[in-house]
Amino acid sequence: MHSGGIFAALSPTTAELAAEMMKEAKAAGAITSFDLNFREKLWKISGGNEHAVEIIGRIVRNVDVLWVTKRTCRKGWASGAGNRGQVELDPGVFFGMIDKVVKKHPQVKVVAATLREVHSTNRHSWSAVAWIDGKTLTAPTVELEVLDRVGGGDGFASGFIYGC
Repeated sequence: MHSGGIFAALSPTTAELAAEMMKEAKAAGAITSFDLNFREKLWKISGGNEHAVEIIGRIVRNVDVLWVTKRTCRKGWASGAGNRGQVELDPGVFFGMIDKVVKKHPQVKVVAATLREVHSTNRHSWSAVAWIDGKTLTAPTVELEVLDRVGGGDGFASGFIYGC
């Protein structure tokens, strides 16, 4: 079972549905996956930041695999990790944040994130990190020619899940 923060933020009913789906899927023995991908503008429409913190907390309680982003770090979802002054491709920033997430949510078995440094609209350096049951992994950094960056994180998540 997979869902994400954008779906949860679409309305108060989708937020409740996402929380209930994760709870029921977990109770049924499914592996659950959630992409935090926090979008502040969407949450303003459907309950604001306080509601986002509350509902995402309820969702993550039933999550096995958690996808995080630089944006979630900057918004304080991980106690200040990922400040703007830190290097975009620094795996240590994300591993520090992941440690805090896992301490708060010990049922999470996998936390993963993409690392992206944007040089121009069409040229990015890209890598990824993952924490899997206590083991940290860092992908090599590659230089990408980007046609359209929309869905890049979803593509990473799909490939990661397929590879597992």
